Amino acid sequence: MVLIRTDAAGGTHALIDYLTTQKLSYSIGFGLTDTIVTAIDALSEHAWIPAYNADGQPRDGAWVTEVTSLLELPGWPDGMRVTVRKERPHPGAQLRFTDRDGLRLTAFVTNTEGGQLPDLELRHRRRARCEDRIRILKDTGLENLPLHGFDQNRIWLALVALAVEVTAWMQKLALTDDQASRWEPKRLRLRLFATAGRIARHARKVHLRLSAHAPWIDLLIRIGPSQRNPRPPLTSTNPTIETKGNQPSRPWTPTTTRPRRATTRCRAPNPRPKHPTRNAIAGGSHSRAGDDAPAVPGPLSGTSTTEPRTRHRASASCVSSGLSATPRPSCSEAFSSR
Repeated sequence: MVLIRTDAAGGTHALIDYLTTQKLSYSIGFGLTDTIVTAIDALSEHAWIPAYNADGQPRDGAWVTEVTSLLELPGWPDGMRVTVRKERPHPGAQLRFTDRDGLRLTAFVTNTEGGQLPDLELRHRRRARCEDRIRILKDTGLENLPLHGFDQNRIWLALVALAVEVTAWMQKLALTDDQASRWEPKRLRLRLFATAGRIARHARKVHLRLSAHAPWIDLLIRIGPSQRNPRPPLTSTNPTIETKGNQPSRPWTPTTTRPRRATTRCRAPNPRPKHPTRNAIAGGSHSRAGDDAPAVPGPLSGTSTTEPRTRHRASASCVSSGLSATPRPSCSEAFSSR
């Protein structure tokens, strides 16, 4: 069954007629007129029944009664019942012209058949939870519209509504057995949301590292996924609160310098080979400059000159064709030839 509850702003012909045609139950605040107040004055004290508290116990200083039979309601749908409540006003509350004998009078209408009047009145009064939600919305960001454009403010309202919904479900599911389930956004931000933490990834897991000295760390660990599911699967989509043994992890302190990682690098040998002509023509000794340029016999007998680089390139065809170069004679052979 769907129940529609509003304050006295919803007590109009258009809304009540629409709810009646849609066959919906309603409990709507109803404005008091002088005619209704005059009819209420004619009631005896025995017609009033003690109202209930939120726990279902009789409430001191509050009474309810039904005045449908005393009123003429032309134009209103059939089956609408009018219930009136009177109570002592709270300290500092201002009385209205429709109040009587120092008692505050309020009324509501409903199409619910049967039921005790105190229960129906308590059901309607629990509608005041929406006032708490309105206050929470204002504390979350709905008090002002910070942007200039209409569409921009629509996005802002959607974000605020989403934040309120997520916070309400968190309190309902994760903080069920704790007084934090009734905390409002300002206290939640101060005690829970403002707790410093660091996200770390290790071994295909996501860890949330919190300070062990946070004032409300016990509450955070108690509602964390590591306590509700001690062994989550090895996926990065299941964050856990990291603890060491029976003690929470130590608070993280940033360092000024980052330690260097020790690495071992193996250098490959130089892949560039030596000149093929130098290897083929070299006669066992080095040139005057001490490099690898070989010395070959010159045009004169017994003499040797350092072959230019251009001749190395020209003689590469000889080496590649299998021809052997003449070795350089030793020093004794060179003197004997002279």
